[in-house]
Amino acid sequence: MDLPGHGTSDRPQGFGYTLDDRADALAVALDAAGAAGAELIAHSTGGAVAIVLAHRRPDLVSRLVLTEARLDAFPPTTTAGSAITAHGEGEFVEKQYARVLDAVGPLWAATMRRPTRAPCIAVPSASAGGRAR
Repeated sequence: MDLPGHGTSDRPQGFGYTLDDRADALAVALDAAGAAGAELIAHSTGGAVAIVLAHRRPDLVSRLVLTEARLDAFPPTTTAGSAITAHGEGEFVEKQYARVLDAVGPLWAATMRRPTRAPCIAVPSASAGGRAR
């Protein structure tokens, strides 16, 4: 599953993008699929999301396989990722994206697609009838 705002998925404006919000979105998807006791394979931020989900909804997760995960699923707000999240989407797209590409170098930059201000879609949330807690 591509998390909202990652990969080629949409970036809904009303979505919070915290680890808790992402874990809730994953819980809604697993609940909708009737997938209890899932084996989750997760990479990078997805690993932190999987840890949060396993902690909050152990009924949904039987096993975790994590690679290059942020193992601190409850990081302080001063982590490196906060340098990006401190900017609004418009400001990041218009001003900061080029700076990030310069900082990471050409090989890593080639893996990063340009963010767009795509139309937003609704994402199910716990408050919209999902069972996520």
